[in-house]
Amino acid sequence: MSIDRIRNEVITFVMAGHETTATALTWAWYLLAHHPGVEERMRAEIVSVLGDRLASSGDVPKLTYTSMVFREAIRLYPPARLWTPTD
Repeated sequence: MSIDRIRNEVITFVMAGHETTATALTWAWYLLAHHPGVEERMRAEIVSVLGDRLASSGDVPKLTYTSMVFREAIRLYPPARLWTPTD
């Protein structure tokens, strides 16, 4: 592999893996901590949809407010920056 290919593979592994998820969740929890009304509304939706069971992928379409909260957190604080090789 060329050096460029190795670099690209490492970036893909790190940025597309755990780092982006951890960053997105960190910012979402940070924002929720500063907006207790939003947190309470999100919590109410989760309890309403899930009750006391674990979530499944089928629950995602029903968690509309929760999805909006996380999309807004990602909009405000994107977990991965796109850059060009000249950056």
